[in-house]
Amino acid sequence: MMQVIWRIEAEPKRCAIADQVIAESGLAAESLIVVLDDSDYEDCPNPRYSKDIAWYMNIRSGQLEEMSPEHMLEVMDPQRCDHLIWVSKRVAVGSFSRLVWVLAHELRHLRQEIEYPELSTTNLLIKRLSKQVPLKSKYQFGVPAELDAEWAAYQTVVKILGNDALNAFVTEECQRDEKAEPYYKELFVLLPDYCEDWVQQTKKLLCENRKIFERSCEDNVGTSIDWGKLYGSVE
Repeated sequence: MMQVIWRIEAEPKRCAIADQVIAESGLAAESLIVVLDDSDYEDCPNPRYSKDIAWYMNIRSGQLEEMSPEHMLEVMDPQRCDHLIWVSKRVAVGSFSRLVWVLAHELRHLRQEIEYPELSTTNLLIKRLSKQVPLKSKYQFGVPAELDAEWAAYQTVVKILGNDALNAFVTEECQRDEKAEPYYKELFVLLPDYCEDWVQQTKKLLCENRKIFERSCEDNVGTSIDWGKLYGSVE
């Protein structure tokens, strides 16, 4: 069953909004732990904590971040959960719109993993090879699964908090980081035409650049692609 661990003293409304995001995702019945942390770990040698603001991990498949705070190692246990989402303090205590956006984004990655587990490894490969394969954008949403997650985040913010909150979120992000303005400008051009076709787009990208991905799999032990299954699903 799903469990939300707040390591900050969150007001009731903040907790209720997080619960609503999870409910909207349709994943409340999954074996999932969501940790909303009380630190940003800026000095942590593991960039997943010091650089990232949030992430999703499949515990059931054996994923583990050994260089983690003790309380995170305790929940990285397949006896406790199948899936784990970590959210940094700066998001957990930030605006409601930022919390909704980030949490909805990570929950979408969980849904992707549940519905299409065979693509979870390939998404990492696409990110790793982003300079070698033709993506539709230089930003993270050039990866089809990331565009899908950003679309889900956008939809969730609007549904739960409304358009004014969405606009405030974008303004806040642009004030925080000068690189955010071109990012969201391009993202919002793509979102209206997005039709939840990330699976088809991912498979098409892999097949059109098969030799590049095959070489990467050869160089990285433990990574593989079922090409027969992919070709059988691409028009």
